[in-house]
Amino acid sequence: MKNQTLKNRLVFLLKNDVIKFNRYMRFSLSIKWNFECNLKYANLEFANLESANLKSANLKFANLESANMKSANLESANLESANMKSANLKSANLESANLEFANLKSANLESANLEFANLKSANLKFANLKLANLEFANLESANLDMSCFPLWCGSLKMKTDIKIRTQIAFHFASLISSCDNSTDEEKQIYANILEYVNKFHRQGVERLKVLENEQ
Repeated sequence: MKNQTLKNRLVFLLKNDVIKFNRYMRFSLSIKWNFECNLKYANLEFANLESANLKSANLKFANLESANMKSANLESANLESANMKSANLKSANLESANLEFANLKSANLESANLEFANLKSANLKFANLKLANLEFANLESANLDMSCFPLWCGSLKMKTDIKIRTQIAFHFASLISSCDNSTDEEKQIYANILEYVNKFHRQGVERLKVLENEQ
């Protein structure tokens, strides 16, 4: 271990002794204000990083596929282009983290804190976002196909693009189209947004039509 680089020693600790890694992080930050946890390109596939303190860590291009990061502290971490496919991020703190272009396909983000996180162009296909806090998160150009989108106040202020907005609006309009008890107000809303929602990007989905009683 003595002849290894600091980065390799940190990776070794993360893979083998997270508690010791957390102690090292606390100590290093306490004596060196500008200490940087550089884990760029690190291979942490399948690693058990539960409750790991990775605050402000540089994990750009890191391989975290199938890693257990439950309750990990990733506040302000740089996870740009990181591979986090199928990672367990349940209850993880990702506040202000940079997740631009990150691969979060099938990741478990249940109850994760993504407030102010940068998820621009991130792949969230099949991701579980149940109860995730997306307040002020940037999801422009992100892929939310087949994901579990949280319908609670924690997703009300996220930043989106027209692709995501038409996708969500299409689902809303579909509810009106398929129900038997829509109100006159809802029918009017449906008619007003029909052209807009049919811009929904998924080409394999049948477009919505004018309601029969409105033809």
